[in-house]
Amino acid sequence: MNWNIETELRKINCPLLSIQGINDQYGTLKQIESIKTNTKGKTSTFILDNCGHAPFKEKKTEVLEKIITFIENNSSHAHIL
Repeated sequence: MNWNIETELRKINCPLLSIQGINDQYGTLKQIESIKTNTKGKTSTFILDNCGHAPFKEKKTEVLEKIITFIENNSSHAHIL
């Protein structure tokens, strides 16, 4: 099987937050770089030390803080009338 998601990444043009543990046994930082290179929108990365494949479990507080900051920095501030 010769499947590759990179062509699909080119369709993404919204802000994106990529999170990965440095010790992820299933992924590499090369994948994170590919996401950053192949998406059209602003891409932020968050690489966690001493963390494996499940940052949302292993580093819950840090991940939640990063997500909150990302949303605050990338949401439009619409005025409600």
